[in-house]
Amino acid sequence: MACTTYNGGHSLTSNNYAFRPYFQNAIIGNETIYPALGVTTGIRGLYVSAPIWEAESDKPVGVLVIKTMLNSITSLLKANNEQTALISPDGIVFAASNRDWLYRSCWHLPEERIAEIRQTKQFASQPLIPLSMDLSKDTAVDGIHQFNVVKIPVDILSADSRHWMIISISDTMKDYPVDILLAATAGIIGLSVLVILHIILSHHKVSLEQRVEERDRALLVTSEKLKHETHEREQAQEALIRAERMAAMGTLAGGVAHEFNNINTAILGFSDLLLLESNLNADDKECVARIRGAAKRAASVTHNLLTFSGVRKAEPKPSNLVLAVKDTVSLVKRDFEKDAIEIVEKLSPIPDTVMDAAQIGQVILNLLINARHALIESKNKNITIETFSDSNWVAVRVSDNGCGIAKENLELIFTPFFSTKGEHAKDGSAQSKIKGTGLGLSVSHTIIANHNGQFIVESEVGKGTSFTIRLPIISSSSCSTESPTPATRKLKHTGNILIVDDEDDTRDLLHVFLGRAGYQVSTASDGEEALAALGDNGIDLIIADLRMAGMTGMEMFRKISELPEDKKPALIAISGQVSQCERAELEKLGVSTIIIKPFELEPLLETVYCTINK
Repeated sequence: MACTTYNGGHSLTSNNYAFRPYFQNAIIGNETIYPALGVTTGIRGLYVSAPIWEAESDKPVGVLVIKTMLNSITSLLKANNEQTALISPDGIVFAASNRDWLYRSCWHLPEERIAEIRQTKQFASQPLIPLSMDLSKDTAVDGIHQFNVVKIPVDILSADSRHWMIISISDTMKDYPVDILLAATAGIIGLSVLVILHIILSHHKVSLEQRVEERDRALLVTSEKLKHETHEREQAQEALIRAERMAAMGTLAGGVAHEFNNINTAILGFSDLLLLESNLNADDKECVARIRGAAKRAASVTHNLLTFSGVRKAEPKPSNLVLAVKDTVSLVKRDFEKDAIEIVEKLSPIPDTVMDAAQIGQVILNLLINARHALIESKNKNITIETFSDSNWVAVRVSDNGCGIAKENLELIFTPFFSTKGEHAKDGSAQSKIKGTGLGLSVSHTIIANHNGQFIVESEVGKGTSFTIRLPIISSSSCSTESPTPATRKLKHTGNILIVDDEDDTRDLLHVFLGRAGYQVSTASDGEEALAALGDNGIDLIIADLRMAGMTGMEMFRKISELPEDKKPALIAISGQVSQCERAELEKLGVSTIIIKPFELEPLLETVYCTINK
């Protein structure tokens, strides 16, 4: 459609389109792209308008309008499995995969703007009503459902300072429909090719080649930007899924470890009771010792699970990394020599730091065991362990000349339960004969992270692997170095003790052990029964589990804290896991000691004696 700027007999359109903003803008010299419904036909279209310039006067003398239908765009949007729409610069749905979205606003429009749209009959008699959800942000909520919102700007006409957009929503746990969005974007941008037609009649100072070149550059920039944003979204989504899986795994690990700690407490405790019997013969003691050893190994596994789940926190004290290395190497050196493995120690003096020596020793042990496994098929089997430091860090490096780690596995080695040993190894390889849980390196990584340290891995297949641990040098001047109290078995043990635990084995174990030591011991299976037993029985000490059916130990301690001072017994808490918040509350409630399951009986006896005789 083309016409002059005059209305009346000289115009092809007369007054029929003079009220349209795209017509008015073109008359004054502006390019415009405008979505509208045909007033008489009711058919949607994009009206691209441009002025026709008079070269001599440099003034617009007419108007060029190109109308393009949206059938192909609508079909493309409907091919998408997600809710997808073409949105006008005002935020109104002009084409969509869901017909119910048409002519609805995606966010709040000022009343003045709505009045203008109605006056110009942009959408004929269609009512302008908002969608049920606001799509102006990155997420939208419709009732109880939450959706991701992807917005892709589309520059259909460079002269228009505002953007058209493609908007797509999808369930929060589903991948973004990137391929469909790219196709839809390309299709809509393709409409802009029609605009080039007006260049033939546009200002004589602007050439066709320049406009095409500028448009190509703009499309290239838009395409690169879209690829970059898509990649970033994919990475963010992958990171979110990994974090959710890790959190779920941590919760599961913590629950499993708690149950196993109750079992190990009974096995270790009753084994200790048997070993204290003087009438056991040597063979029987050996059998009990083996049972106890197996339970200790099981306790080590639950210890790893608690560390991984984040329940067991580090207990930092002043220590030296060289001592941790020497202690660990001394445990395994003789055993490694049986496999003809030489451990070379290059231990340079380094500053002290604050660390949980037991946890750091566990990390070093895990690295040594992994190095041993890597050397199975090597002829010359060497492990080098060295310490060094700089102004900010102390470090230990464990290196081997074994099989190395494949490049594709380097990013996975700290993933919980990932393993290249046992059933996960190649059939017939030496690694297939090794049993592995896949927790060693993931637990080690968690421990070092909790120490604010760094893990550095370097490896080459066929040449070996090097693990470096770096820990920050932290002042240890404010840390306590109290030595443990001496054994108290020979001292006189008197007093009334109440054991509260819903685990029969733990309750019976403490009843027998403390009773043999000389204490008067009674028991209760939950907090309510324990409070009822307090009465006038003269209880000197309550030892209670924190997690019980019915009234928990924590709830019971809160009730006891409300008693008069002369009625309050001393309190000891036992549990398989205790959070930092629980520790703080227990201290406020007057709990003197927290004993972590599984525990050994002799240290428990010392704690009981000191608590009663404080």
